Amino acid sequence: MNSGNPYRRDNSALEVQNDSVSKDIVTVVIPTLNEEEAIGMVLDEVMAEGYRNILVVDGYSKDRTVDIAKSGGGLELYIKMALGRLEP
Repeated sequence: MNSGNPYRRDNSALEVQNDSVSKDIVTVVIPTLNEEEAIGMVLDEVMAEGYRNILVVDGYSKDRTVDIAKSGGGLELYIKMALGRLEP
C-alpha cells in the first residue's frame, strides 16, 4: 500500500486511516427515498462519530423521511430535494 494514501479498501468500504482529516471540513451526504425507518438511526450514528456537516438529499419521499431528518437532534441539517430521480 502507498504510505502517502490515507485511504484503504477493506470489504468494499473506504475508510480513512489518518486522523489528520478534520471532521469539521467533511460533509456527509446521505441520499434518501422513503427511509423513515432508518434515517433517524443513520443521523444519530453519523453525529455520534463527530460529523456536523450533514447533507440529506431526498428523492421526494412519500413517507416521513424529511420530517424526521429535519428534527435531526438539534443540528441544522441541509435537506435538499433531488431534482430528478432514476426510474427503473
